[in-house]
Amino acid sequence: MPGERGLGIIRLLKTTREEWQSDTTRLMAGTVCPIYAVVCVSGLARSFLQPARTALAAEIVPRETYTNAITWRSSLWQFAAGVGPAAGGILYGFSGPRLAYIVETVLCAVALVFGGLVTLGVVGVTAWKIPRLRDLNELA
Repeated sequence: MPGERGLGIIRLLKTTREEWQSDTTRLMAGTVCPIYAVVCVSGLARSFLQPARTALAAEIVPRETYTNAITWRSSLWQFAAGVGPAAGGILYGFSGPRLAYIVETVLCAVALVFGGLVTLGVVGVTAWKIPRLRDLNELA
């Protein structure tokens, strides 16, 4: 009977899922595997972040002021890398996790708004001339 066969598969899947969850819970209890998984995903995301950040800076900042802009960006990043966790820890310690996460959410929203305000100018693209064998012979 097709209907009974379908219920049997659902029972099998349900049993397998429940056994898998209990095995996974037992396997992950008292381990640092979830922490390593988060660190791995974070590292993977950061590997795409830096090239994108550098390319965006090159598009936004005029060539004449690029060196100055990179100096400011690097200095502010170093400052924020030191002061940010300290301020977050103080906020978390004195007012608890709720206010700390509210402040973090508000700051992320502000960053998204300012990121959305960034406009990129259209840069003229020069046409590429495809070299021909005759052109290469003239160079030699």
